[in-house]
Amino acid sequence: MFGRGKSEQRIADGNANLAVADLDAVHAALVAEVVRSYLDLCAAEQRAELAVAMQHIAQRRAQLTAVRVAQHLDTPAANSGARAAAAEAGAAVTSAEADAAIARQQLAVLLSDAEPDATLLASGAVPLPPALPPELPPADLLRTRPDVQRAEAAVLHAAGELGIARANLYPRLGLGWTATSSAQIAGSELGRMRTIPSLGPVINMPLFDWGLRRAQVSADGHRLKA
Repeated sequence: MFGRGKSEQRIADGNANLAVADLDAVHAALVAEVVRSYLDLCAAEQRAELAVAMQHIAQRRAQLTAVRVAQHLDTPAANSGARAAAAEAGAAVTSAEADAAIARQQLAVLLSDAEPDATLLASGAVPLPPALPPELPPADLLRTRPDVQRAEAAVLHAAGELGIARANLYPRLGLGWTATSSAQIAGSELGRMRTIPSLGPVINMPLFDWGLRRAQVSADGHRLKA
């Protein structure tokens, strides 16, 4: 009566929608982490390709420098410097490949896979995800955001609480029953047990705390507007 049932349903729906919004927020965070790891993998693969190219150049330069030193066209110190540059380029390749392996493993963990995807282990360019065209209008797409869903659920929950507070301003009718059992005790013996049931209406009248209930309505109204 007085909208109490509808308000209780709103509160229940608001709580359910809050749970759904929290779950969607977790999914969004997981997707963001997957995207970040994927971008890290792409960057590591590009660094590895560049490092391999630089390594080939450094190795070729070291070979040419060795020939020049053998023909007394350059000093032995140049040969040492060229070999050091080639070694440094090789270390850069190892570092970039290690970063790529870490990114692949992170993707496997986020996707609940025991091993990284075989397509990510193959040499060459990292496959890019296909472009997905938007299927929803901008307004509906905005409402799928977890924070927007949570805000809508909070409004629904607040509306339900306001409805309950307003319903509490009016008498509450119900149906109740009680059962009273009694027995006579004579010495150490327990007499016959008698049970008297009673059934009737229950009326809750807001007499002495009506001001408090009115203040609760005002507070819930301000909370809904906020």
